[in-house]
Amino acid sequence: MAAALTDPALADAARDAFTSAMSATFTAAVAGVLAAAGLALILMRRKAPATPEPTEPEPSPAAPAGRAA
Repeated sequence: MAAALTDPALADAARDAFTSAMSATFTAAVAGVLAAAGLALILMRRKAPATPEPTEPEPSPAAPAGRAA
């Protein structure tokens, strides 16, 4: 630490190395997030529901025998 305080070139090199590493890390993180978002869109894509076969309407219940309507 004391050597870095007395040598400005060393401090500049350390700062440059740090910022380069952070930039590479953020770039890799962005690529990972975009890949995960793309994968989520592919896997969670809503598919069109299958068209159900037409069914015949159920007959209405007949009036009980012996009762007039």
